[in-house]
Amino acid sequence: MRLRPDVEPVVRAAFSAAAGWLDRVAEPSGPVASVFGQGDGYLGNFLWDGSRLRVVDFEDSGRSDRAFELASVTEHIGMWHEAGIDVDDVLGRFELTAAESVRVLFFRRGFAVFWLHLVHERPGPVAGLQAERVLSLLGS
Repeated sequence: MRLRPDVEPVVRAAFSAAAGWLDRVAEPSGPVASVFGQGDGYLGNFLWDGSRLRVVDFEDSGRSDRAFELASVTEHIGMWHEAGIDVDDVLGRFELTAAESVRVLFFRRGFAVFWLHLVHERPGPVAGLQAERVLSLLGS
């Protein structure tokens, strides 16, 4: 992917780190318990009334796994950037197996790269913040 010459250095570094990760990564193997997943991590799809959670918008729903669904929600830019929700706190509320923890990180990295691609040319601080998030998740 060619980036504009005026792209922030942190965004350029994040794309470079992401490309390296994508070149060497493989989806973690091991047993995966299938779940019915909503498939779209946008917070507006999850309605909380203070005691009950209701889920809407099943357009992307289907067979999934818990790690993918958790990563979809926690790495959605609306969760950590717009709503300011502490993703580590959210993930800490789930009892994940060691294999699920590895898968959650794998999918979080993928979603973070996806969001970087979507926002990297938008004006304002979002691209730089997303780039920093990618670098952090990749350990760069």
